[in-house]
Amino acid sequence: KVDCNMGSKFKVTSLKADTKYGIVASDLENLMDKGCQKLQLSREGCRVCLFEDGTEVDAEYFSRLKDNCKLIILEQGQKWNGEIRYYLKEILHEYDNSSDELITTAKSMLSEEIRPKKRKLLQYFVEDSTENITAENRDDDQKWFEGLNPRFKTKSDYMSFSCGRRMRNYLAEVKNHADKLEGNMKRKYCVFVKEIER
Repeated sequence: KVDCNMGSKFKVTSLKADTKYGIVASDLENLMDKGCQKLQLSREGCRVCLFEDGTEVDAEYFSRLKDNCKLIILEQGQKWNGEIRYYLKEILHEYDNSSDELITTAKSMLSEEIRPKKRKLLQYFVEDSTENITAENRDDDQKWFEGLNPRFKTKSDYMSFSCGRRMRNYLAEVKNHADKLEGNMKRKYCVFVKEIER
């Protein structure tokens, strides 16, 4: 950090702004004053959050922020869930308007050298985007049913079976937990299990 007498450097933005502005602030109040002035926001009711994940910044937390930390100043009533969620919403909005172009771009990126996690994410996106989600029957979407028992004729049949299997597994775990209890607590727990089995 820079000299504490001068303050630290930050990048601030708002929900209305199209860019981030660099400011130097010595404390949270100083940052709020400068940030609101730069972003042309009314100071009343504003609060500061991390741009990355939406964590609200108070005076104590401010002292632990690093130089060039990205912050967002929210006006009264506004919410911020973080940078990843924001950009994901932007991508989904763009997908609604130009899905074919976005899928084409994702496919072209798969031919480039990218990190495994990014490649996996792009593969999921391309596969889901090209999936025949409106088809319900096996005959209409045979690829979706690959590897599944032939007795499943519709997607709903399989999803219902899968959900039931998960619920039975959860219930088995709940029953097994009774072995760890003793006395009156165990009796009450067993009554509870019987109730949810109905």
